[in-house]
Amino acid sequence: MSTTPPRMNAAEAAYRTIRAKIVSGELAEGERLTEKRLSKDLGLSRTPIREAVGRLILEGFVERQSGYTTRV
Repeated sequence: MSTTPPRMNAAEAAYRTIRAKIVSGELAEGERLTEKRLSKDLGLSRTPIREAVGRLILEGFVERQSGYTTRV
């Protein structure tokens, strides 16, 4: 049996990184988030970014406004 922890998938890595930036204040309250910008900043495709943002919405860290705009 291996004692090596399992690798984190891209969506989990994106979630943890974005959440840490929100908690630290690097992403300010009211700041607009776009999948395109987050994808570029994190070096990930938009699919894991979308999954991470969905999870952050459910947890109340970000909110979706008008169906398309997402803000911290």
